[in-house]
Amino acid sequence: MGLIAKELGRATIAATAVGSATTIYANAASSDSIVTQVYLYNQNTSTTVKCWVLYTPDSTGSVGTPAAADVLFTVSIPPAEAVAVPVNIAMTDTNDTIKAYADSASQILAHAHGVAYPDLS
Repeated sequence: MGLIAKELGRATIAATAVGSATTIYANAASSDSIVTQVYLYNQNTSTTVKCWVLYTPDSTGSVGTPAAADVLFTVSIPPAEAVAVPVNIAMTDTNDTIKAYADSASQILAHAHGVAYPDLS
């Protein structure tokens, strides 16, 4: 039996600073997840938008505070274009999160895809 990747979460990236990065996906309690792909679409039709994507580990079961050290990758997305970035992020703790922020608010639509399954530990 194989695991089939699906959309785990999505968000419009409203944040423009690392400390207030927008959550795309948070690992649920009693589950494990593997994020395999992050899709980013620039909804702006005239301006390239720069976006930072982060993996922020939980903080004793609560959502952690994002920091510059959490950045996985940065990408500049041309107007009305999309990018798909392959990643391999195992998330085993409640509230491990994938977050993002951009240099222009509410212009990036983000999707995290992968697999989620009951906690195997």
